[in-house]
Amino acid sequence: MEERLKIIQGVSYPRSGHHLLCRCLLRYWNGHVDLSEKKYKDIKQPLNFEIFPNLLKNHDFNLKLKIEENKKYLIQYRKPIESIVSWYLFNIDGGKEYMKIRNVELKRESWEKFARIEINNWNRLMEKWVLIKRENILTIDYEQLVKNPFNTLSKIIFYFIPNHIIDFKLLNKVINDENIEYKNDITKFRYYNQDFYDEIMGMSIWNEVEEFDSKIVIRQSLDRRK
Repeated sequence: MEERLKIIQGVSYPRSGHHLLCRCLLRYWNGHVDLSEKKYKDIKQPLNFEIFPNLLKNHDFNLKLKIEENKKYLIQYRKPIESIVSWYLFNIDGGKEYMKIRNVELKRESWEKFARIEINNWNRLMEKWVLIKRENILTIDYEQLVKNPFNTLSKIIFYFIPNHIIDFKLLNKVINDENIEYKNDITKFRYYNQDFYDEIMGMSIWNEVEEFDSKIVIRQSLDRRK
């Protein structure tokens, strides 16, 4: 019988849907916990920790997080321009302390400099964690979580606990209560410029990530049919 892991290491570039996923999992793990009454920040782990694992967040900024064979990893990623816009705004909204740490200002020049630096960081993270094939790494595209939350969350739950029997009624309730949808329109960003967005996307390895991950999904589907 497979040993139950109490910790799953979550790795992502910032603003790739980690908190959305955690809220969904905590709602599911903890049953009918109403997170509108008991704030998400007050629930840091499953109530029944002996059964359900805890998902830890790590952005692996310095790329020094080791990939160990006896551990499981959940990698979340998102179209890079969406994550980078959101990450920039997060640091701006954080005030002077955050802005100083990330060396950003509320200026177009600062935004464009930030984006050109961060696309390289995004690329390096994807090269390490997504463009590899390992049995103990599951990759999740934010778009799939939003567009097909039931199948995506089911896949994650099975990955965490292979023998778990999904409570379909509860999972549907979780999805409905969370109201999963795209929250931010990056075309509304104050420095929106489609040519610049295209430039950043052209600097990214987004196409390679999509192609590689789609092959993994197809391979997993074929394996289940055997």
